[in-house]
Amino acid sequence: MSSMNMLSPPLRLLVPLAVFLSGVSLVVACGSGGSGGGAGGASAGGGSGNEAGVTGAGGSVIGNTGGQGNETAQGGASAMGGSAGSVCLMGGPGDPVILGGDLEAPEVLPGDIHLKFDNSTDLTQKFFVPAGATDVSVKDGSLQVDYRKYRTLIFDTTPDATPTDSFDDFRVSLRFMANTGSHVPSAGVSSSLVAPAIWVSFFPQQARTDAARVEVLFSETGNDGINFYTGADFAAPTLTTNGKATTTDGIVTMDPMYPGPSFYTLTVAVKRGVQGRATADAIVSQNGRVIMQGRHEFLLAKTSGEIAIGANAVAGSDGKTNPFVIDDIVIHRGAVTVPDLPTPALFTNGTSPDNFKLYLPPGVKPVKGILYHAVGSYMADREYNRRFADLHELALMGGSKDTTTAASIAAAISTLATMSGHAELTTVPLLLYGFSNGTRTALTGIANTPVMRDRILAITSDSLASATYFPKEAWKIPTLIFKGAADEGLESTDKHLQALKTTRSAGGHASFFNRDKLSHSELGAFAVMFPVFNGVIRAIHADGQMPFESINEDAAWLIPNNTWTMATKDPMPMPQIVSAKGYAGVVGETSWLIDKDSAFAAAALVAFNRVVALTRPPFGKAGDDRTVSIRVSQSMLAWTKIELYDGATLVHTVNPCDPMTYTFNAMLKGFHSLVALLYKDDKAYPSYPSPVVIN
Repeated sequence: MSSMNMLSPPLRLLVPLAVFLSGVSLVVACGSGGSGGGAGGASAGGGSGNEAGVTGAGGSVIGNTGGQGNETAQGGASAMGGSAGSVCLMGGPGDPVILGGDLEAPEVLPGDIHLKFDNSTDLTQKFFVPAGATDVSVKDGSLQVDYRKYRTLIFDTTPDATPTDSFDDFRVSLRFMANTGSHVPSAGVSSSLVAPAIWVSFFPQQARTDAARVEVLFSETGNDGINFYTGADFAAPTLTTNGKATTTDGIVTMDPMYPGPSFYTLTVAVKRGVQGRATADAIVSQNGRVIMQGRHEFLLAKTSGEIAIGANAVAGSDGKTNPFVIDDIVIHRGAVTVPDLPTPALFTNGTSPDNFKLYLPPGVKPVKGILYHAVGSYMADREYNRRFADLHELALMGGSKDTTTAASIAAAISTLATMSGHAELTTVPLLLYGFSNGTRTALTGIANTPVMRDRILAITSDSLASATYFPKEAWKIPTLIFKGAADEGLESTDKHLQALKTTRSAGGHASFFNRDKLSHSELGAFAVMFPVFNGVIRAIHADGQMPFESINEDAAWLIPNNTWTMATKDPMPMPQIVSAKGYAGVVGETSWLIDKDSAFAAAALVAFNRVVALTRPPFGKAGDDRTVSIRVSQSMLAWTKIELYDGATLVHTVNPCDPMTYTFNAMLKGFHSLVALLYKDDKAYPSYPSPVVIN
C-alpha cells in the first residue's frame, strides 16, 4: 500500500477559460464597443436625469419614487453591439460562459487510474451504467449527466452486470460542476429546494446491493452538506431516496457553494478497518481551499467491493438546466493520508432530550454573547453561523424548534457553562433566531421571562409569531419578523401588519416583511438575520459590556409598508428606506431597523424576485479579494445601469457593455452584505443579499 496526501494544490490558469456549454458562444476576450457603441453605452448608463427621485447611498431616501426617465437609455440599448467583431456583455443567459474554480486535474500518482474523458472510451470501456445509460455521455471533453436525471456509474473494466473490479483501501478524486442554467438563482423559491448532488459509492456486497454512499448535496438556497448513507440498492439506481442516512462526524460547511460555471473537486478516501469497519473521509475543495469536510465509520458486511460515482442533475427553478459535468476522475488504490477534521469546540448536553449544542470561538474567553438558534442543534454546526460568531466573539448555540422552552434553554445554558468552563454564558447577552414553532415556544418564552428578557440584544422571528406575541416589555428590543409568502395560511400578512402597527405606534422597535415566493423554510434567513444582528451589535453592544448602550433613534432607518407588497407578479422594485430622523409619515405604518445597512438588506430581501443576482463569494480573512459575477434575467437586459453595494454604501457602477464582474479588493474585517441594484424604466430592482464574513 502507498501513502500520500489526500489534497494537493491544483495548478491555476492565469487566464480565464471559456468553453461551449449548452450552445453559448466561445469567447476568450471581449472587445469594447466601437466609437458609436461605446459612447451610446456610456450615455445610457450615466445620463443626467435617469432614475429621478432615487438618491444614492448618502441620501435620506433609497427606493423608487417615480420621476421622469431619460430617453438616452434607448440610445444606449441601440448602440450595445458596438463595432463589428466586438461583444457586449449584459449579464444575460446568452453571455459566454467563463469557467472558474479547479481547471486542472487532481494529483495523479504513478499507477493511478486517470480518466480524462477526452473520448468516449473512458465511459464505455470503464463504467457500467445499470439504468439510463443513454442519459450519460462524453461531450466537450467531460462526462455529462443529462438534466433531470439521477444516474449511477459503476467502475468496471469489463462493463456489464457482473462485478469485476474490487477495491479495499482507495481514494477517488474528481472535478465536478453543476451549472443549473437557472440563470438568476432562486434564493429560496420552493421548486428549487431539491438540489444537485454528486456521490461516490462502494459495494460491500458482491451483488451490487446494500452499498455505502458518500454524497455532496448543494443548492443556491440552502445548507450545503455531506451526507453518508447505507443500504443503497443499485438495482433501482434512479431513486433519489436510495439508502438510509447515517450519522456524520465533523461535517463543516466552510464556504457557500453555488450551482454555476465553476469546478469543485470532490475527494473520497475509504480505509478498511477490523471487523467489517470502514472509515470514509470526504472533502470538497476549490483552488486548494477546503469547502466542506466530513467523516463517518461504516460497519460493513464485507471489506472489499466495487466503487461507483453518480450525479443528480436537477432542473433549475426556471425550468432550464445544463447537464451535470464530471471530469478528471482519478482512482488510487491503497491507503491515503487524510487531513484532520476541524476542531469542533462543541459540547452536547446529553442529559436533555432536546440535545442542545454549543460552539465556542477558539481562543476566545470570555465570550461577549450567545447567538441562539431555535431551529435545531445542528445550527451550531453550520460554518456560516460559526464565522459570524467568531467575528463578534459569540458563543453559538442550537436547540429544537418544537420542544424547547425558556426554562429548558436556561437549564441547558447553565449546564453547558459548567461543561465548557465559560461561566459567563449564564449572564451574557442573547441574540435570538427562531424558525416556525421555535418562534412561539422558545423566543416568546424567553421574552416573557424577565431574568432572560433583560439579556436579549435582538430577535429575528422567522414565521408564525407576529409582533404582539411578544410582551409589551419586549417591544423596545430590536425585533425583525419575517415569513415566507407561502406561509400566508399560517399567519397572514394582514395580521402581521396590524401587530406591527400596534407595537410601532407604541414606540416599539419592530419590523415585518414577507420573503416573496418562499415556502415554510429557514433557507437563506442569514441573508437578513446577519445584517440585523451586525447592526445591533455595532450600535448598542460594540464594547461587549453590559448594560447595552442606548439606542440612537435618529440613527435608525425605516421602510414604509406601502412601498412593498406581497407581489402577485414579477418584478417588484426596491422598497424605500428613509431616515427615522424627522420622519413625517405615520410611524405605525413603517418597519424599524437600527441602521441603514440592515434596512438596505431587508429592503433587498423583501423585493427579491429573480431579476438580477450576484454569485456568492466565499467567506475569508482580512485583506482577501472577492470577485462577484452579475447575472441578469432575459426580460431585464435593457437595463441602464447596475449599482453594487456593500451594506448601503455604493462601491461600483456597471454601465451597459462594462465587464459583468467586479472585485472587492482587500476586504476589511467585518460583516459585508453585498447587493446589486439593477435600474430599468426609472425603477431599481435588487439582488438577494449576499452575506460575506471576513475575519
